[in-house]
Amino acid sequence: MRNLVVVRCGSASLHGAWLDGGWESRSFDMLCSYYDEAAFRAHKPRPGLEAVLVKGGKWDGIAATLTGRPDLLAYDHYWFPDDDIAATLDDINRIFDLTRFFGLAVSQPALTRNSYFSHVHLLRCDGFLLRFTNHVEVMAPCLSRETLMACLPLMGLSKSGYGLDWIWTMLRPGSNQTAAVLDAVTVRHTRPVGSQLARTMDDAETAAERIRLLALSGLSGPPYCFCHGGITDAGKKAMSKAGMGWAIWKSSRRHAALNPEPAKVRKDAFKALKRHLLYRMDHRQVLLPASAASGPEP
Repeated sequence: MRNLVVVRCGSASLHGAWLDGGWESRSFDMLCSYYDEAAFRAHKPRPGLEAVLVKGGKWDGIAATLTGRPDLLAYDHYWFPDDDIAATLDDINRIFDLTRFFGLAVSQPALTRNSYFSHVHLLRCDGFLLRFTNHVEVMAPCLSRETLMACLPLMGLSKSGYGLDWIWTMLRPGSNQTAAVLDAVTVRHTRPVGSQLARTMDDAETAAERIRLLALSGLSGPPYCFCHGGITDAGKKAMSKAGMGWAIWKSSRRHAALNPEPAKVRKDAFKALKRHLLYRMDHRQVLLPASAASGPEP
C-alpha cells in the first residue's frame, strides 16, 4: 500500500465518512493533520489512521506535517482533500487507481453537479472517463511523489496554495497528458468556496500568495484554464480543445439546475466555451528555482 491521504482537519471535518465500509479494502493510509486543538483532542484513532496537531493554513500546514515526518515522504501517491469534501472509501481507492493506471503526475476527482465550485470545467462532464487539463485546483489534488517533492518547498510558503493549481500541471515537458480531471470519480464540495479560508485570510492576502508563487515559477500571471483532451466512457481519445469546450458547455447547461449556484454554472459555462474556442493554451514547462527543486530542508 503506497498511497497516503492527508487532510487538514477542523471540528466540522467530514473525513470520518471516508472510512466507512470495508476498511480492509482500502488502498491507502490516512493522516489527519489538525489545525484545531479541540478537534485534535476529540480525534478517535482507527487502524491505518494517524493524527497530528499542526497550526497554520492548509498548504503550509501540509508542508510542515510532511517535513516533520520524513517517513511520510516515501509513498507513491498523495491525496490532499479539503475537509468539507463528501467522498467514500471506494471513491478514494478509485482516485489512486486511475491516477496510477494513466501515469498522471497530478489529478483530481470531478465535482458532483450539486457541489459549490470555483471552476466550471471541474464539474462532472457527461460522457468522459477523464479529461486532460492544465489546471487542477488546490481543493482535492492527487499528486505523484515526484510532483509533491517538486512543489513541497512552495507549499511551505503559502496558506491558501493559490498558484500551485497551475504550477503542478506544468512541471513536466510535454505534460499535456499528465494532469487530468477524473470524471469517473465524483466527490461533493459541501460548503461555499473559500468559507473556511476567509476566516484567516482576506482576498488581498490570497491574491498576494498566488502572485508570489507564480513569480517564483517564472509565470507573470495565471494561465487560462483548459481541458484540451480526454478519454470517453467508451475508451476513445478526444483530443480537440474546442470539442472539450463544447462538451463542458453542454454538460454544464444540461445540469445547471442541480447546482446551488445555477446562474454561476450557466455564466461560467459560456465563458469556458469562449475560452476553449478563442484562446491558446500555454504549453511552457515551469522551471522551479534550484532551492525549490532540491526539496525541503530536513
